[in-house]
Amino acid sequence: MNTTRAVSAMLLAAVTASLSSTSALALPILGLWNTGVDTGGSPNPVGVVDSHYVVSTGGVIDDAYTFSTVSAATPHWIANPTDARWIGPSLSTTDSSMLSDPLETYFYDLSFSLDPFTSAWITGYWASDNFGRLLLNGNEVASLGLMGFKTLNPFSITDSNLFVGGLNVLRFEVTNAPGLVPTGNPSGLLVSGLLGEYEPDTNLRLEDTVIGTDTTPTVPDGGSTALLLIAGLLGVVYVRGRRQS
Repeated sequence: MNTTRAVSAMLLAAVTASLSSTSALALPILGLWNTGVDTGGSPNPVGVVDSHYVVSTGGVIDDAYTFSTVSAATPHWIANPTDARWIGPSLSTTDSSMLSDPLETYFYDLSFSLDPFTSAWITGYWASDNFGRLLLNGNEVASLGLMGFKTLNPFSITDSNLFVGGLNVLRFEVTNAPGLVPTGNPSGLLVSGLLGEYEPDTNLRLEDTVIGTDTTPTVPDGGSTALLLIAGLLGVVYVRGRRQS
């Protein structure tokens, strides 16, 4: 009988440990890109269109272009980091000191999708010329002032209630203010070190996501499978114990 009890305790401990590790699983959020990088995450050359961010103003969608590090038009911008590049609404492959953008608000949208989840978070750094607002699904989570272009500013989004299952939109609003020097007045956005994780909802059964007439059989989740395993194995141990006694 002592052997039976020992085996039962070992089985229970093993399955409990397995459940604990499964519930703590965190996966990276795909689709989070720094500004001014290609599909492999490497910085783009100057003048290349950013393929991840969609910029719009006045209801008109346009391209966002990669800027050089610091030019005659942007002498006070923080230099490009190694993992990102400044982007802006104007195409400029030169260092013209007279490059200017209209005094408007530019909306840079980055979209990503999430499977059903229990928690999620995003962190990163950003700079903007000039005023900046950062929103996740329409909810403001950070802002920058007039001189937001002088340094990379950290931000974090840890409220899981702001995320949704399916399509999410991370929006950077950048408002170009009048220039303070008699040169050009470009607007731009820099996002660096952008990353995030989420914990998937392991309690969601396959039947909850079946669409239309799909007849795929229901697969038990990790918790159900573990409970069935415990019941089956303990039953075997119990029968063997009765026979030995």
